Amino acid sequence: MAGRLPGQLLLRRENLGKASFLELFFDLAFIFALTRLWVIVLFDAMPRLWRFIRQARESHPADQRLAG
Repeated sequence: MAGRLPGQLLLRRENLGKASFLELFFDLAFIFALTRLWVIVLFDAMPRLWRFIRQARESHPADQRLAG
């Protein structure tokens, strides 16, 4: 592949085929996995992060941080 010209790596318009069922299936599976991961991050990890930040701010008030 390294020895090929960039123009040879692309398909010509007349050689473009339709996506196969397997390609579409894996595209859909990939999108589903990313969506599930995003939901986990949003609804599971983010509240924990905000709780950690809130506890850190409560344990170190702003006046102590400025004075120290």
